[in-house]
Amino acid sequence: MKSDKFGMTPKQKQVYDFLIAYQKTYGVYPSTAEIAAGEIDGREILPKRHKSACWAIMTRLKQRGYIEVLPYTERGLRVL
Repeated sequence: MKSDKFGMTPKQKQVYDFLIAYQKTYGVYPSTAEIAAGEIDGREILPKRHKSACWAIMTRLKQRGYIEVLPYTERGLRVL
């Protein structure tokens, strides 16, 4: 996992932190729909977003090397 979060926008950091928290809570990474809902155990962690907005943020995180997206795989995310 990266310790230096330089270069992340506030929204990207929110989604990145959500991915980590979700994985710690449920043992799997969230789907795009679950990221868009922004809830863990019924508590709103992120503001609700459209799936396309979440996908755009995840694409930027992937480009910057913070996550890996595994194509054609359900819940195909991995925090690096």
